[in-house]
Parts: sequence; C-alpha cells; structure tokens
Amino acid sequence: MAWNVLGKPFPAAFWIAVAFPVVHQVFVWQAWRLELNSKGTSRTIGFRGYLALFFLLFGGRFVSLLTLAWMDRGSLHLPILPRAVAPAFNSAAALTVAAFSHAYIWVHYFATEKPDMDFLYGRP
Repeated sequence: MAWNVLGKPFPAAFWIAVAFPVVHQVFVWQAWRLELNSKGTSRTIGFRGYLALFFLLFGGRFVSLLTLAWMDRGSLHLPILPRAVAPAFNSAAALTVAAFSHAYIWVHYFATEKPDMDFLYGRP
C-alpha cells in the first residue's frame, strides 16, 4: 500500500485527503442516480442544496491536499530545479493522493457519468 511505502506520514491528514475525493464522488453518484431515477435530489435538497454540498466537498479536496502537502513538505527530496514542475511543497504524500484522485476520477467517469450518458442519450 502506498501509505506504508511513504512511511505512514501524518495519518489523519493523509486519510482525510484520500477521503474527500471518495466522499465527493460517491455524493455525486448518489445525487445523480436519485435524480435520474426519481427526481429524489430535487425533492429533498434541491439544486441549491446539491450545489452547496458539491462545492463544499470539491473545495475540501483541494484544502485537504494542500494541507497534507504543507505538512509533508520536502519529502520528495527533489533538488531545486525539478521542484518547478513537482507538486506543491515537494511532497511525496501529496503526489500519491493526487495520483489516487486522478485515477478515481476515471473510475467515477466509467462508473457514473458514462452509464448516465448512455441512459440519457443512448449508446453511439
């Protein structure tokens, strides 16, 4: 597991940074599935409620990642020149979480968005 390889840095910050993308995308999946099947999201929290929760979780992704990067700064041990293209604060833990988030976005696309588009527009 990546966290063990990294030396288990800042456990709470690491797992919070991992949890935000998961919770955010599960929320979007459930909200859209409820909306497509029964207009349940509109009837319960409404579009404004959805937007508020969406952007709270979306912002939390970046805040938690930036916090982890700050706490773990310098752990990549990159010399000064490569740092210009490295993640914020030269953090191995932040780079790991960012890579996870990137992969998880694709999982979300294939598990949520693509089936929804197929449902709405039919298969090409």
